[in-house]
Amino acid sequence: MIHPSLQADPSLLAAFQLLPAIGLMIPVACLALSSLLIIVILHYQNRERERWHATVRLALEKGVPIPAMTGSSTPSPEVIREKQRLGFVVGGLVNIAIGIGVFAGLSSLEGASQTRYFGLIPGLIGVALLACGLIFFRKPSIPGDQAPTL
Repeated sequence: MIHPSLQADPSLLAAFQLLPAIGLMIPVACLALSSLLIIVILHYQNRERERWHATVRLALEKGVPIPAMTGSSTPSPEVIREKQRLGFVVGGLVNIAIGIGVFAGLSSLEGASQTRYFGLIPGLIGVALLACGLIFFRKPSIPGDQAPTL
């Protein structure tokens, strides 16, 4: 608050009047940038698909076998399962780190003796994800032994 005996600088007051507009422009700019990114990705995927169709058309005209579309091969179930396991492990480790950071950050605040325990929420979610990735997605030890499917 400005002391009554001090005169306010008009340029400073004008800057404070622009704060709501700037606060509104940040989310709009983020949405516009993400929309532009999605449009560019979809455009290049469409161009790749058009090139593949042109290649298939030429192959059919010449009687050559049809080439497979790049990136369309389906991975084996083992590869899918390993990616899921790694996703759970990485997600668990990230949540544990976030939980530790929130707990440490809230512990340093004055009078926040109970608030710091909110950091345990993402931390315990991370422990659960890590346990899921390490226990339920473990590799079978015996060739006939199958890990449970989710």
